Amino acid sequence: MWIGWFIHVIVHIYPICSAFYVLAIEGFNNTGYGYCLLSNAPLGCEEYNSNVICERGPDTQASVSKIQWFFIAPDIFFIIFPTVVMVILYLKVRRQQVTIRIQACTVAFQSMIYLGDIYFDWSFYYWKCNRVGIS
Repeated sequence: MWIGWFIHVIVHIYPICSAFYVLAIEGFNNTGYGYCLLSNAPLGCEEYNSNVICERGPDTQASVSKIQWFFIAPDIFFIIFPTVVMVILYLKVRRQQVTIRIQACTVAFQSMIYLGDIYFDWSFYYWKCNRVGIS
C-alpha cells in the first residue's frame, strides 16, 4: 500500500532534516549540565540582561523555544495518535460486536495495557528529564 511507503519515508526524513537544521544554525552546544543539546554558546548569552554575544546557536531564548517545538511535536503525536486509534478500534468493535469474534471488553483491556505502557514509558522519560534539567 502507498501509506506504508509514505510513513517509512517521513519517519526517516523528519529527524534527519531536524538534525541538519540544528547543525546548520550551530545549535548543538553545551547546556551547562554536562551534556550537549539545543543551546547557545557561550552559556548565558541568550539572557535578556547579558552583554555576551551569542557566537553559536539561536540568539534569544524565544528562538530556542521555537526550535524546541521540532522536538516536542513528535512527542505529542506519539501520545495522542495511539490513544485516538485505540478509541476508534474499541468503538468499531463494539458497534460490530455481532460479526466480530473478539469481545469489546477484551479490546478495551488490551488497549489499556498497550496505552498504559506508552504512558508509563513517556512519563518516566519526562520525569527523568525534569530531574536533570532537560526542557
